[in-house]
Amino acid sequence: RRARRGGLALVLGNKALAGLAGLLIFKAVELGDVSLVQALAGLQFVFLTLFAILVGHKEPLCCVGEHCEVRARIQKLISMSIIVTGFVLLFI
Repeated sequence: RRARRGGLALVLGNKALAGLAGLLIFKAVELGDVSLVQALAGLQFVFLTLFAILVGHKEPLCCVGEHCEVRARIQKLISMSIIVTGFVLLFI
């Protein structure tokens, strides 16, 4: 029963953060350029990958259903660098 409460708290927290993120995106579109806001939204995958790398060492089964070979990790790092490069070029 205790695990269910913890899981419920995670789900509710996730939904609350998702709602807040939606409101912040609407406000960003109101204040700025839509294309810039959408370009920034593309960076979420970079942060997600970095978070997975930082937290992944604590969970040994982090790669269930995921390719964890060295080649797949290199491909993900290259993809991240392409996204960041595109983001930098957007501001030049």
